[in-house]
Amino acid sequence: MGSSKPKAFTDEERNLLMLLAGQAAIVIEYARLYEEVNKRLAEQKMLYDMAQRLASATDVSSLTQYVVNYLTQSFKAKFGSLRLLDETGTILLTGAFYGTTDEYTKIANENVQMTMDPATPGGQSPAALAIREKRAQYVEDIRKSRKFAVWRDFAGMGGYTSLICVPLIPVDEPIGVLSLYFARTRRFQREELASLQTAVRTAAIAIQRAVLDERLIREEVTRRALEEVSHLKTEFVSLVSHELRTPLTAIQGYVKLLLAGHTGELNEIQTEFLNTVSRNTDRLVALVSDLLDISRIESGRLELVMEPLDLRQVVENEIELLRASADDKQITIVVDFEENLPKVKADSHRLGQIISNLLSNAIKYSREQSTVKITANQMGKNVLVKVIDSGIGISPEERPRLFQRFYRSEDQRVRSQGGTGLGLAITRYLVEMHGGKIWVESEKGQGSTFSFTISALPTETK
Repeated sequence: MGSSKPKAFTDEERNLLMLLAGQAAIVIEYARLYEEVNKRLAEQKMLYDMAQRLASATDVSSLTQYVVNYLTQSFKAKFGSLRLLDETGTILLTGAFYGTTDEYTKIANENVQMTMDPATPGGQSPAALAIREKRAQYVEDIRKSRKFAVWRDFAGMGGYTSLICVPLIPVDEPIGVLSLYFARTRRFQREELASLQTAVRTAAIAIQRAVLDERLIREEVTRRALEEVSHLKTEFVSLVSHELRTPLTAIQGYVKLLLAGHTGELNEIQTEFLNTVSRNTDRLVALVSDLLDISRIESGRLELVMEPLDLRQVVENEIELLRASADDKQITIVVDFEENLPKVKADSHRLGQIISNLLSNAIKYSREQSTVKITANQMGKNVLVKVIDSGIGISPEERPRLFQRFYRSEDQRVRSQGGTGLGLAITRYLVEMHGGKIWVESEKGQGSTFSFTISALPTETK
């Protein structure tokens, strides 16, 4: 209140003025508080609306696009972007953009993979720094920023002055970054920054959930596809092997009849040719049998007929079948069983197959005039069987792969012997189907010991 003439205020006037000033201050404070409350309500509404939308969206693409659209508009930015880290956490991939110029979008898409390496321009960006430091990076005026000087030209091209980059951290580690760009200098108040960070954290949780869901779906689709391929492969192998087995068995039988002289006497050349046919037919029959066994095992169609068995008798039967192979190399087979060894519970044919595979390998890879030994001892509720040879041995690098299907050693001495690479894989499957374990101990050039366990039957009490 003013006057052109000097005049002293009365006490009553001064009191009135003080009252009016107090009332005005109260009104101003109420207005400020009202404005502040409206801001907080607007922020809460923004978070609520965003949370509702995020809860209903399920795929990463639509989530990232919605988040960048909504937050760019809510904070009145010129444009915004959202990038996600790849699975290694070293590359920022293009996620979603809102409000960018065609030129800016083109450049961003050309740099679809932005490295996090600090030695590169991409790794020196505010977005990369926000992720590395796990906190928001705010640049009020990039034209004056020394820290991000390399990005001034890019800012001029994009037409922005201020920017803020907030890392998406759902729990502990960042999964990406939201960047908002402003045409004019923009200052963020503390409450405003807190609101943005809360919104980004909410978005990060939803995006992480969607990323995990999509990954699980991809893995499930891949798993089912692999299972289908494996099933088709097993069925194919089974069908082809079965179709081959019948004519091969017939050929094998007829060749043996010819060699036995049932169709007349053979000359030396005919005998030699037929022996070659017989050997190769035997190899093909063995291969087909192995393929059939593998397909039955993998498809769960191989059934065991478990019964009490005398292990010594099973071993003696298999040795008799392999006697000719051992005699050809003047190899002695020694059987050393513990006295009063209990019977074992096993499938007679498949236990014989296990022992035959291990003994035939021992004979095949042992030196001439050497010894192959098979031992058996009770070990708790099991019987421990060992097949010991003094052959070429197995290197430490090859031992872990020895029981894999189709694995053949790179050693030329092994490859020269022929084989399918299925025998030991089948042996492992059969031992495990009996509830046992199989392993090998070996050193290159010092022979091998193959050991397996089989369930022992309780000794009958008198």
